[in-house]
Amino acid sequence: DPALAPAGYHCLHAYTPATESWEEWASLSEDSDEYKKKKEEARDFLLAAVEKQVPDIRDRIVLELVGTPLTHRKFLRKPNGSYGPRVLAPDMLPGHKTPLAGLHMCGDS
Repeated sequence: DPALAPAGYHCLHAYTPATESWEEWASLSEDSDEYKKKKEEARDFLLAAVEKQVPDIRDRIVLELVGTPLTHRKFLRKPNGSYGPRVLAPDMLPGHKTPLAGLHMCGDS
């Protein structure tokens, strides 16, 4: 979508499935050195994967926003910092159809 970035720039969203427990993040304060270190490690892990396709990605970054489970809890109101849907039971979700023709629900919430 060209509207996501100024002309001549691109937007990249890199994501990895959560492989660590919520407990590793839950007790951290967002302004603590430990939190900042874990966040930097997560960033470096993702960028190492992106570098396999775009070797000079680190030199190209103009704006960088790194999300963590604490970010997801704070801004997305996700329990335990989860990312994506948590389906407890199929009958609890209303489905994608709405009473309005051509309007469908989508997303993880």
